[in-house]
Amino acid sequence: MASNYEILAGEHTVELLGATDVQDVYQVTARALPSNAVYHVRFPPILQDPTAIADILGVWAGWYNDAAALPNVVGVSTLQDVNAAGQIDDVNQLTVRSNSGRLTQTINVSGADMGTPRVASLVEAAVAQLNAIEAA
Repeated sequence: MASNYEILAGEHTVELLGATDVQDVYQVTARALPSNAVYHVRFPPILQDPTAIADILGVWAGWYNDAAALPNVVGVSTLQDVNAAGQIDDVNQLTVRSNSGRLTQTINVSGADMGTPRVASLVEAAVAQLNAIEAA
């Protein structure tokens, strides 16, 4: 087991690439440690290098742990949704609380934004909005 994640499951599956196209993938479900955020990473079946897979899972775990450690973040989760083009999108949701802890809000963070400073900016904006609601 890696130091910042544990593998929960892995399976061959298909990934939708639009309304009618699919591709084979190997999906690994892992839990980031210590945040306990569960996430999925899909790999092309040709990728059989355990070191490369471990490196990628470790990087993703770091992103989830970093998001969970932000001030006022009380939860991190992932889900899949279908976008307007009919493709499945991985959606990261952060539950954020006001400074008092009385109000919470769930914000969506794109996969492309995970691991970037934009996550902290989104959280700060949500916290500011919640605090303003309480102050009104």
